[in-house]
Amino acid sequence: MRIKIIMLFTMSVFLVMAGCNRRYDKVELSIVQISHLVKKIQPAVVTVVAYDVNRKISNLGSGFFVDNKGYLITNYHVLKGSYAADVKTYDGKKYSIELVVAENIPSDLIKVWVKIPESSIHWIPVTVTEPSIADRVVLVGSPLGLEQTVSEGIISAVRELPVVGKVFQLSAPISPGSSGSPVVNMRGKVIGVASFQAAKGQNLNFAVSSKGILDLKHGKRSKTLSEWTYDIKIKTPKLVEKLCKEGFNFSIRGEFKDALNYFIEATEKSPKDTVAWYGLGSCYDGLEQPEQAIEAFKQALRINPVMHRRIFIWERSTTTWAAITLR
Repeated sequence: MRIKIIMLFTMSVFLVMAGCNRRYDKVELSIVQISHLVKKIQPAVVTVVAYDVNRKISNLGSGFFVDNKGYLITNYHVLKGSYAADVKTYDGKKYSIELVVAENIPSDLIKVWVKIPESSIHWIPVTVTEPSIADRVVLVGSPLGLEQTVSEGIISAVRELPVVGKVFQLSAPISPGSSGSPVVNMRGKVIGVASFQAAKGQNLNFAVSSKGILDLKHGKRSKTLSEWTYDIKIKTPKLVEKLCKEGFNFSIRGEFKDALNYFIEATEKSPKDTVAWYGLGSCYDGLEQPEQAIEAFKQALRINPVMHRRIFIWERSTTTWAAITLR
């Protein structure tokens, strides 16, 4: 009897240890996988240093190359208001951002061209394959200026915001300076761009979908950073620019009620500002008030018919879409 008990006890211990070993093997494999992935991502990620008109640092952010021609993606707000900018690569070298080639204000994305030797470019492929909830992701960026910081987490939720499109809620932390970091899946492809945190709540971090990257279309003429900033300042009165910025800060998080008053005031202050009417329409769309959304979008199109393509580059609700396109 004692022998049987000893044998059963020994077998139980063996099975428990075997189970533990399997769990440890999975954890070890996961760590190795992430480590290998990070080594591939880091050389493509840069720290973005933006300067004001006096060549003083005005902002810090992150960015990443998306091809071998020198095109780089970061957040619109990282470069907004800057007159020059550099990127600092993984090997510590600096290269200047020469041209702004495409932008999307609502999704907070901008595409620029960096003057860098082709042999020095490392890039990350972009995919439009959407992640599922609980999928693991890795971020590399420069939070608070701490270059090449790695964080990992999961997709906590997938949300749809009017005009902006898909937004991913992440458990991976995002801090000032992380803006523009690539959100990479376990296959080494970019599925989003780290963009913002919710001011209310803890660990509420968000990235815009990589579809926004592929939707960025090159304009007829690229502009230097100083030309781009100057044009924005000429076209947009300072107060209206501030109102729109505050409005988009709320609307991109889905807080449309808070955003609405900013855009209403912006349209009152500057009735010919297309961005203000555009933001107002997106708020009404988010609040499920299609008639008001249609009127706001129509007003934007009356002022600037060229915005037609920009407004419909994202798939919106069928009712609003149909009503505006048949204006």
